[in-house]
Amino acid sequence: MNSAEQKNIENWISLILSANEELRKLNSISESEFLETGEYLRKFYNKSKDIPGISLQLSELLSGNDITETIKNLNLFLINLEKYSAETDGLTANANSTLLQIRKNISDIYSPLEGFKKSVKLLNILGISIRIEDASLNSDNKEFNILAEEVTKLSEVIRSKLDITFKLTLQLDKMIEDTLKKVNKVICERNSNKDEIIKKVEEGLLQLIEKKQESAQIAEMIPGKSEIISKQAGKIVTAIQFHDITRQQIEHIQSAYTELADRYQNLEEPNQEKIVESASVINEMMRLQLNQLFQTRESIRKASSEIKNGLGSLQQDVTDFISFSQSITGITGNQNSTVLTEIQQKIKTVNLSLKENLQTNKELVDAVSSSADTIEKISSLLNDIKMAGLEIELISLNAIVKTAKLGSRGAALSVLASSIRELSIDTAEQIKNIDETILGITEISQSLRKGISNETEKNTKELDEMTLVLDRLTGKAEDVNSSIKIINQNLNFEVKELSTEISKLLGNLRIEELFNYSLNAVEEIMKEVISQTGKNANLKLTGENKAFNFLEKNYSMKSERDIHKSFYTKNGNSVNYKEHINDNDTESNESNIEFF
Repeated sequence: MNSAEQKNIENWISLILSANEELRKLNSISESEFLETGEYLRKFYNKSKDIPGISLQLSELLSGNDITETIKNLNLFLINLEKYSAETDGLTANANSTLLQIRKNISDIYSPLEGFKKSVKLLNILGISIRIEDASLNSDNKEFNILAEEVTKLSEVIRSKLDITFKLTLQLDKMIEDTLKKVNKVICERNSNKDEIIKKVEEGLLQLIEKKQESAQIAEMIPGKSEIISKQAGKIVTAIQFHDITRQQIEHIQSAYTELADRYQNLEEPNQEKIVESASVINEMMRLQLNQLFQTRESIRKASSEIKNGLGSLQQDVTDFISFSQSITGITGNQNSTVLTEIQQKIKTVNLSLKENLQTNKELVDAVSSSADTIEKISSLLNDIKMAGLEIELISLNAIVKTAKLGSRGAALSVLASSIRELSIDTAEQIKNIDETILGITEISQSLRKGISNETEKNTKELDEMTLVLDRLTGKAEDVNSSIKIINQNLNFEVKELSTEISKLLGNLRIEELFNYSLNAVEEIMKEVISQTGKNANLKLTGENKAFNFLEKNYSMKSERDIHKSFYTKNGNSVNYKEHINDNDTESNESNIEFF
């Protein structure tokens, strides 16, 4: 073998070793990429596995005991509210009719009181007349003057009491009028509030029931949704594994090149036949492995694409899953409001309305009490007037007795005394009639006061209990609401972190780029080797046994077997070199492809 031929073989071996070195560098560089991708995937899988668990906490929270208890208490509240409303409606209706009756009775005493005023004027006139008549008698007896003064004083007392009674009666009438307006306002507001309260409670109750049902349904669906995420993660694992298998294919090609280089690197003074054989074996091995390399490149492209698509799908699946889970919470963009926030506000509004009702009830009791107190004052004044009338009657009787002693001289005084007596008797009769009316008013007002006080006390207790229930419900809603927000924040944090990590990996995923760069260099080297060895190789096919057919039975990957078969089916110019390979060579080649 001349030096040129020796140089050719050395050059072929050098190129093969260069290709081998490129493949070695590629595997060394890509290994860290695989490890990093695998570590990312482990994080993704753990996070995607945790997210359904956190979502399950949300659904269980909205379908758990706290919500069940809240629904139960709201139902009970509605029942108690209906009962309370019926009782207070009866109370206000009774107060309304009673106050109307009192007002009517008050109007009945205006006429007698006006009569009292006339009687007082007559008493004053009669008193003056007694003084005049007594003066005309030129008597030194001062008794009639004293009687006249007493009558005048008593009439003044009666007048004063009447004035106060009139004022109080007018005040009472105005007070009752205002109270009636207040009662009617209470009735209207209470009915309006009751309807609004019932509406808000029923809305909140319906929302809770719906969310409880939705949560229970979502809780049942979470395993299925979780499985979708797990399957997506599994697809990425498969792509990573396939990608890793592709890397192993390159190692197999590298191993084959190493064996080939070792075989021909120390060739001892070969004859022409050996040179042709070497060129042919190297050429055919290069062409066969070039086909395997093309398949490797396509596998890398597909695997890389599947990883990227899988990561994108995983990212979307997790985002969709979170939206699906959070749909039951009603959480807004600022994450400060949930479905329970709205229900909580409704409960607070209801509670405030109940407290306003309680205040209105107290005002009604105060108004009725004030009316009853005024009636008692009027009754006391009329009693004073009655007592003054009795004293006047006694004075008139005394005057009649004294005038009888005067005989004909006291006739005029006797007439005046009799008139005073008749007037006092008439006044007493009027007072008796008013007294009966006032007594009736007093009894009615006292009965109303007692009844409304007792009922209001009872209603106040019921209202206090209902507001206490609502306070507890509000507190419970706040607790659940806070838990929802915390869980949701955790959920959003996990999803955001996962999404960020996926985006980071997608941005840094350079496996395909690294492979293509090195494979392009290897491909150029292999083509150069094929070109150079082709000048010396004998590519004629002899018989039916093809070169390297022995490799086929050792392939474990179908893609490699398919490429091998395709190569020898389409290439009719391969040479059978099997006869030139001894048993040790075959064993060595088998060891080179033990991973295939």
